[in-house]
Amino acid sequence: AVSDEALIDGQRRMAAMEGIFACPEGGATVAALIALLRAGEVHPEERVVLFNTGSGLKYPHALTRRPRRMGEGNELGPGSREKR
Repeated sequence: AVSDEALIDGQRRMAAMEGIFACPEGGATVAALIALLRAGEVHPEERVVLFNTGSGLKYPHALTRRPRRMGEGNELGPGSREKR
C-alpha cells in the first residue's frame, strides 16, 4: 500500500521520465517500486515491469490539487450526503 501523495508523485515521475500520463493506479506502481528499492526488497540491477492499466486523462483533477481524504467534505466521508 502507498499513500495518496506517493501515488500522485509516482504519476508525476512517470510523466517526467517516460512521457506517460498514467492513471493513479499506475502511479502507485512507481511509488511501490521506490518503497521496495529503499527497503532492499528489489535491487537496482533487477529488471522490473510496471503495468499502467488506465489513462491519467480520466483523472485530470488528481494532479491539479491536493487529494482529499475521507471526511474532508467529499462524498465518501462519514455523514456526507450525495449532492444531486
